Amino acid sequence: MASATSSRSDARSGWALVPVAFGAWAAAWLTVGHSPYLGVVLAITTLGVGTACLLAVRTMALPRAAVIALLVVAGFAVSAGITSAAGAVHVRHRHPDAMTALADSGATVRARVRVTSDPRLVAGGRWNLDARRVLVDVALLDVSWRSTTVTQSTPALLAAGPTWSTVRLDGVYTLTGVLSPPRDRSEPYVASLTVRGDPLALAKPRWPWRAAEHVRSRLRQAVAPLPGDAPGLLPSLAVGDTTDLPDDLAEDMRVAGLSHLTVVSGANVTLICGGVVALVAFSGAGPRRQVAAGTLALTALVLVARPDPSVLRAAAMGGVGLLGLLIGRPGRALAALAVACTVLLLIDPWLSRSYGFGLSAAATAGIVCLARPLAGRLPAKLPRVISYPLAITVAAQVSVTPILVLLDPALATYAVPANLLAGPVVAPTMVVTTLAAVLAVASPAAATVVAWPAAAGAAWLAVLSRTVAGLPGASVAWWAGGWGVAAAVAFGAAVVAVVLWGARWWAAARSAASAPGLAAGRRTVLGAIAGAAVPVLLVWGSAAAGGGRPWGAGWPVPGWAVIVCDVGQGEALLVRTGPSAAVVFDTGPDPAAMARCLDQADIDSVPLLVLSHFHADHVGGVDAVLTHAAVAEVWHSPQPSPAANTAAVATALVTAGVPSRAARRGDTFRAGEVVIEVLWPERVLDPGGAAADDGTAINDASVVVRVDLPGLSLVCLGDLEIASQSRLLGARATAHLLDADVTTIAHHGSGVQVPALYDAVSPRLAIASAGADNDYGHPDPLTMSMVATTGSAVLSTATAGAIALVVDGRGAVRVLPGG
Repeated sequence: MASATSSRSDARSGWALVPVAFGAWAAAWLTVGHSPYLGVVLAITTLGVGTACLLAVRTMALPRAAVIALLVVAGFAVSAGITSAAGAVHVRHRHPDAMTALADSGATVRARVRVTSDPRLVAGGRWNLDARRVLVDVALLDVSWRSTTVTQSTPALLAAGPTWSTVRLDGVYTLTGVLSPPRDRSEPYVASLTVRGDPLALAKPRWPWRAAEHVRSRLRQAVAPLPGDAPGLLPSLAVGDTTDLPDDLAEDMRVAGLSHLTVVSGANVTLICGGVVALVAFSGAGPRRQVAAGTLALTALVLVARPDPSVLRAAAMGGVGLLGLLIGRPGRALAALAVACTVLLLIDPWLSRSYGFGLSAAATAGIVCLARPLAGRLPAKLPRVISYPLAITVAAQVSVTPILVLLDPALATYAVPANLLAGPVVAPTMVVTTLAAVLAVASPAAATVVAWPAAAGAAWLAVLSRTVAGLPGASVAWWAGGWGVAAAVAFGAAVVAVVLWGARWWAAARSAASAPGLAAGRRTVLGAIAGAAVPVLLVWGSAAAGGGRPWGAGWPVPGWAVIVCDVGQGEALLVRTGPSAAVVFDTGPDPAAMARCLDQADIDSVPLLVLSHFHADHVGGVDAVLTHAAVAEVWHSPQPSPAANTAAVATALVTAGVPSRAARRGDTFRAGEVVIEVLWPERVLDPGGAAADDGTAINDASVVVRVDLPGLSLVCLGDLEIASQSRLLGARATAHLLDADVTTIAHHGSGVQVPALYDAVSPRLAIASAGADNDYGHPDPLTMSMVATTGSAVLSTATAGAIALVVDGRGAVRVLPGG
């Protein structure tokens, strides 16, 4: 009886701490996204509300329901107040005025940095433009610019060339680079730092980090002789080391819903720390020695696996559990999760905006709160080896899906069955690999022998990932933003309902005494198949009706920076300047296609419309832009040609009351953080208009612009041909402005190109805007091959459809073709 009472008390205490965790999370999210002054206001306000609620409970005779409600509000408010105050201090300390001013000015600085993360190449099945760029988190120890030196340590995101892939975590390096501000205040960085030179080491990592790297490198050495995908997959399963994990396998695991296996989580903490504590307890040691051994194991795991958000969440929960063991009250999972999240948010409020932290907490909360009730409602005759893994998998997947669709609006259709099939091999594979990692410190050869059984588990996970990812509809696009989250919650509720309905139907069919056994069995099988098929058919059906996307799904994804529209044989491009605003470059030949692009991007304001030249495939959609959006100003080619198109555009602009003028080299335009500069033409090539019907002369008068926006630069080459490409390349005034991340390939990728121009631009991505099966043969295959020799990725709207460029919060640029 006492045990049952204690259990109920622990459960109530766990739920009582949930409002505290939510209060901390909400306050941290608001504070880091705004200013320390908002944090102070939130702290005063919420602490006042919490105090009032507590006083009301203490002094007033209230019904039990009212008391509980006031205590929930008090817990939320007091936690929010304390976290807001702590967040305000963090924000103020992390953003020193001198460093912020240097970043805002775009200064070229000399800096000494300490590396705070492993270098990474941003990868994924979706395109990314960072295959030739290394991203590293650093702490700016001191920064020198002219006569100014700032010595306060502040976090920054460093982007550099491939030579920076060799830097070591916790090492100190010196460099020269260009500072720039982060994309928004909520990012955990004070500045971005672009470096072009090689790293110069000043100090080695401190001994704990050297020891951790030694363990990781010895484990990689030990598993290297194993067959298949084991060398890349096993280190990621055991210690989260994805150094040798192939990109294609990582993408297949993402599509299959298995990518969480490559991240250290609570399972690793349970197996490693729990195993160590159990061994020490088996030897007869008391609680203090058990806790000491568990703490050492936990610390070692954090060092080896790196203190990423999911690792910190799991480690904090493990720490709470060890504390409970020390004081004789082993913690309940929900209480441990609430305490762990609250403590970590007080220490680092930027975790509130980390997808990794949110996914880790959501998965744990789903398992803790949903798994047992789901398992309890499954048929008693269903073996526990099936019922509990099914309940845990469904609970975790339902909990994380709303966050996953915010990160990437797509749904992993087969995630639940894939995880069920992966589950039986994950724990044994992880345990064997962890033992091999410990043994590898002394003898990599002996560790190889120990790790051989784990190769079978790795092979199964790799085969499963690739098979599931290759199934029809394995990943379907989903609604973006808030509607996507709401739809994901509804879909998760439907999945849970289907599982419960299937369980009850199963139980009813099995208990029907009047039904023949064979008939009942058939109905059971058919019902299970039907229940499992409902969610899949809903997703597939909505995707088919929406042309590959669910009904109402938005494209492109939130956060897009540039869209190259699919307007057929023509060109149109959007550069985002605000929530519903974009600068538009050309309009394509078809008003309907241009209107569709604007509608999909939700654009109703155009601060600037640039018309590169007056050929119909670039200005035919002008009416659509003027009709669908408020256009503030138009820049156009100074070459008035051809006469019919020029007159039609002029009439449309006058009717709409939009001012226009000819663009000249050196003209600049700024809209928010977007800066546009005209690189060509340098003058009016044909003032008399004699070349009004000369297509080459018209093309050579195209307006060429450079666009700079946070994290991305773009050069739009219009329809330039040989003469003007050569003159643009040789123009001293603009030569330094050609180097860019992205370029459009001149004249839809025609065969008339100057290769040296693309060497000068040196893009990471080149896009040819052309219509499918056009009569011109655009883009020319030789041109695409020539541009690719610069090291650029090449795409064409003729095959990829519309193309969106997305700059994420860590400075990585993703390319999403096929809109």
